[in-house]
Amino acid sequence: MVSATKFVLAAPTAVILGYKCTIDGRVPEESKTQKIQDWPEPKNATHVHGFLGTCSVLHIFIRDFARIACLLVKLTRKDEPFEFGDKHQTSMTLLKEAGAKSFSLWIHLLSLLDLY
Repeated sequence: MVSATKFVLAAPTAVILGYKCTIDGRVPEESKTQKIQDWPEPKNATHVHGFLGTCSVLHIFIRDFARIACLLVKLTRKDEPFEFGDKHQTSMTLLKEAGAKSFSLWIHLLSLLDLY
């Protein structure tokens, strides 16, 4: 059963699961990237965990996400003392910058199907 109030046919854009989908591909919603940009310096491991969780929405748009985030992930370990230093700040800044420069993801279906 299709809901008439929710059904939209041939819309130029649609927001689906936090992504703006268009004919050109999908990009993260601006509210998601802005939330990451405005994230303050973390004061404890829980704050770092929250930042990483928010950034994980954009991981498909960020090249080497795991490599960049690994220093921050180590801070969330229970046996690791929380000492947020310059290298952690650099990692956080790189994630913020990469999230702000998110590009459109588009699957080239025509080339995959080899219709020509």
